Amino acid sequence: TEQVILTDHFIEAARPHPVRERRVRIAPARAGRLEEVQRLTRGHAANASGSGGCARGVRLLTDYVRFLAPPERERPPDAAAATAAARGEELFRAAGCAGCHVPELTGDGVAGLGAGPVALFSDLLVHDLGRPTGDVCGPDVAPGEYRTPPLWGLRHRGVYLHDGAATDVAQAIALHGGEASTARDAFLGMEEDDRRTLLRFLDSL
Repeated sequence: TEQVILTDHFIEAARPHPVRERRVRIAPARAGRLEEVQRLTRGHAANASGSGGCARGVRLLTDYVRFLAPPERERPPDAAAATAAARGEELFRAAGCAGCHVPELTGDGVAGLGAGPVALFSDLLVHDLGRPTGDVCGPDVAPGEYRTPPLWGLRHRGVYLHDGAATDVAQAIALHGGEASTARDAFLGMEEDDRRTLLRFLDSL
């Protein structure tokens, strides 16, 4: 069985809008190392002069992050909300958004956790979004090409797109171009009620 740990710290600095008390699932073999990871990373500055301490801290931090549970989707409070969320996901797929933001991929499995579907809403591939003014996101990638970001945990974010150019989800969709132009136009061409329903679905992720 997995050990469930509640945490409200540790990697907050890496997130502009951290989620307090995320449920972190860690395989039993790794669970005992959590305190050591936290101790080493909190004292990183003190250990910076010793490469051995830094290397060990990075290795333990990698183990810790590997076993973080994915953000859970919001649970609909009632039947009407569940129906609306299902309709929003239908619209999401019909618009073509799921072509890149693939709802599920199959995990290869990590020691102690096993394999299975991962609902991250990404294909983890690089696509041309037609925004050459944005930052280059990696080697061998042209300006305007970006790796599809997972949409899980979307409701906890405050800025959107790779360069933070959008302050809400509707604006982020409108700024899609290139390979995403068809999906963008489908969203913009929806009836207002359908757009709201799709956005409400995204706000449940």
